[in-house]
Amino acid sequence: MAATPEVFTHLRYDPVPLEQAREIVAAVRATPGVADLSSGSFGEVALLYPGARIPGLRVSTIGSEEPRLAVHVSVDLGAAAGAREKPMLADIAEAIRGSVRSVGCTELPIDVVFADAAVPGKEQ
Repeated sequence: MAATPEVFTHLRYDPVPLEQAREIVAAVRATPGVADLSSGSFGEVALLYPGARIPGLRVSTIGSEEPRLAVHVSVDLGAAAGAREKPMLADIAEAIRGSVRSVGCTELPIDVVFADAAVPGKEQ
């Protein structure tokens, strides 16, 4: 049996319950400027639950004593096509944080990782 990494041994609760994780994914996907969530190059970015895997989200305590929620996304470069002014990544990140908070995930700090970019009309 593999040893539990020390960084997670102090967590006595599930920081993001499964149903809330599913709600976070739906809210983030609906955020303007987001093409989709990204599970990383090898699928390493995911929350794992018994019988379920939620790609694009990660809870970590690395670099801090408290858990943080990382949301990994592919940004939609065509989302603002035709708009007078395209949104900045910082604006999209703040919108993503707002989407996550809107489903009740208010206790964890939220880190947004722009893992990829989707260009309209190009295959991924």
